[in-house]
Amino acid sequence: MNTSSPWMRFFAGIVAAAVAIRVAVELIAPVLPYVVGAIAIYGIVVLARWWRDNRW
Repeated sequence: MNTSSPWMRFFAGIVAAAVAIRVAVELIAPVLPYVVGAIAIYGIVVLARWWRDNRW
């Protein structure tokens, strides 16, 4: 099979995308709880500011 074949490039692109997604998931998974916790804390701070500033 010729490497300049459109089908070969298509399947190579699919494999490359799958590998890239897998690597990204493996890199993000260990720090995901910390990221979710930081987002939750930030949300609570924003909610507290909104509650304090917009009460009448």
